[in-house]
Amino acid sequence: MDMLEMIRIADSTQQVLQLVGEYVQTLVHASAIPDWCARIPLNGEHDIRRRAETMFIVINSASLQLDNYSCDVAKEALQIFSAAVARLERRPGS
Repeated sequence: MDMLEMIRIADSTQQVLQLVGEYVQTLVHASAIPDWCARIPLNGEHDIRRRAETMFIVINSASLQLDNYSCDVAKEALQIFSAAVARLERRPGS
């Protein structure tokens, strides 16, 4: 099962944050990703949402520069962050 699927079926807020934190650690060497987006700790849903919004800017910039690699890295990050936000919004009691 891949990270995206694990986030989509996570049972708790803590589990979502842990999974996204593990993913964020893989971004440390991705030059396309702003440094602050590749740092932990995560500070909840608002922080993850902000990171997702930043990926739109990264994708746009990389696209304008015809930088397919950076665009792909940012698109993957956007998928992960967006899935986490969606899962956190659907958690029980929300």
